[in-house]
Amino acid sequence: MADRPGDEQERSLAQLCRAFVKGFADRDADALGDLYLPSATVRLGDAEDSKGAVTVAPAVAIEDRMRLGLPLTVTVTGVVEDGWQAEVLVEWTVSGTSADGTEIDLAGSAVLACEERHGRWYIASERLRYS
Repeated sequence: MADRPGDEQERSLAQLCRAFVKGFADRDADALGDLYLPSATVRLGDAEDSKGAVTVAPAVAIEDRMRLGLPLTVTVTGVVEDGWQAEVLVEWTVSGTSADGTEIDLAGSAVLACEERHGRWYIASERLRYS
């Protein structure tokens, strides 16, 4: 993850979205981690209801996704930008056989709350839902 926002080159919101999609396609945990602010959180579970939802650090969520051993297909379905803040809507799927032989077929959506800091966009929080 970025240690000091502002030390890096500029990154547009579109570049952030492309890097997010590519990071999951490539299963690149380091590249994904660099997209989040150090204070970012990921909420796993129903984004509308706190029952059963768990909030973790991005590194924990990324590690959990990488543990499947399968690429996640991520598609950006919408972007709403308002000055230095934005919401990015994504849909994701993962299917196949994991390294331990488990058949996996999962899908869901997420909302990425993003912030621009010193000319560079980051993910400030992620709310993940399973379909």
